Amino acid sequence: MQDYLFVSWNLHDKGGVKAAQAILQRCDLRHVAHQELDVPMDDPDTDEPWSTGSHGWLRLTKDDPRLPRLFDEFRALGERPFVRLCRVYSRAEREAAPWLVVTGSSTMVEVSAQVEQSWDFTGACPACGAGARPVPPLKLHLSRMPKSGWIFTSPNGFVIVSKALAKVLQTEKLTGFDLATVRSPSRPAPDDRFCWLRATSHWPPPVRTPTCRVSNPCQACGRPILGGGAPFEIHYDTVPENPCDFNMWQGSLESDRLNGRVNRPTGGTTQLFLSQRAYAVLKRAGVRSLRVEPVYFAR
Repeated sequence: MQDYLFVSWNLHDKGGVKAAQAILQRCDLRHVAHQELDVPMDDPDTDEPWSTGSHGWLRLTKDDPRLPRLFDEFRALGERPFVRLCRVYSRAEREAAPWLVVTGSSTMVEVSAQVEQSWDFTGACPACGAGARPVPPLKLHLSRMPKSGWIFTSPNGFVIVSKALAKVLQTEKLTGFDLATVRSPSRPAPDDRFCWLRATSHWPPPVRTPTCRVSNPCQACGRPILGGGAPFEIHYDTVPENPCDFNMWQGSLESDRLNGRVNRPTGGTTQLFLSQRAYAVLKRAGVRSLRVEPVYFAR
């Protein structure tokens, strides 16, 4: 296991790219960081691009000696960069854990809140929207599927699989999921190349521990928002009774963050939990894009 820190910033109105590059140069990080320039949409031909916003990010080992200087430089500029822990596990460590949580995927597609999707709010929290579910077919812009047959959507955490991979999961008799239809927003008929894999088994919510940041519980349902902005670990109390191979948990979302079409919250990003058996089946089927880590338990 190796711990990294992911650091990102946006120096909007604080010198932009020039300021960021000067900081990175002084910290000997110029060739480590990634930089993107934000040119104002209303002035695409500006002669002063350096005065616009600058998104940048980098990933360093947790004990890298350049980090304190980098944070001091940002502090002097009045900037608070976003910092989160990135934990990288070896193959042996992943395969030794009985339960895994999916933290992302290298094959992802962004789902816009402006897509005209129907939602079912039966049983959903009226304040944060946790528990709301899209009504199939799931609408998303998906032109092609990678060879692995697996795509993760952002920001919802939905899983889209190829029909071939769906058949493998069914043949292996994995449990805790069903398959729903997917279609393009511009076409009325479902796309028969893909399926929406929906976890139907529920994982217990995280618990608060000294190293586990779960914060701002929803006033209505009590679900927490998973902590961010600093290194943290998420701990769980136990596995479900009679656990399935696919399980899900959804946290709350700030009530002012609305789904653009339905004009109400639809809950936080779904967390997907896999049994070691499910993970092994996915790997044998050629899925190499999964980012997973062992599930931490409070006891």
